Amino acid sequence: MKHDVSNDFLQNISTTARYSFPQDEDLSGAAIGLLRLQDTYRLDTHDLARGIVMGKKISEELSAHDIFEIARLAYNQEDYYHTLLWMEESLEKIKIEDPPTAAESDILEYLAFSLYKQGNLKRALQVTDRLYQI
Repeated sequence: MKHDVSNDFLQNISTTARYSFPQDEDLSGAAIGLLRLQDTYRLDTHDLARGIVMGKKISEELSAHDIFEIARLAYNQEDYYHTLLWMEESLEKIKIEDPPTAAESDILEYLAFSLYKQGNLKRALQVTDRLYQI
């Protein structure tokens, strides 16, 4: 009788996948850690998004979607300061991506509310008007 190796392989993969791949909380923790490092070392958002830390290229550039997700995690932590920095960076990034990896309307929505929460009502209204035009 033959032993079906494919079943063993699939079972091994599914068991390993449960333990080895990052989960949502891993992503959240990494993003929050990045924001803390950004504050501690006064790192520029634009440089970080380009993979540059303290003048050295250390990784690939982030996509607009990656940048948006960092901003969204800051937003979920009610950290509107970092939300603004990263949403604005994501907005700039979608201008040069083809095709864009994030939706301008999503970015503007988070941006408008974060501006409002920061007390910048004039700019929040401008962003809301821009969102309305889309």
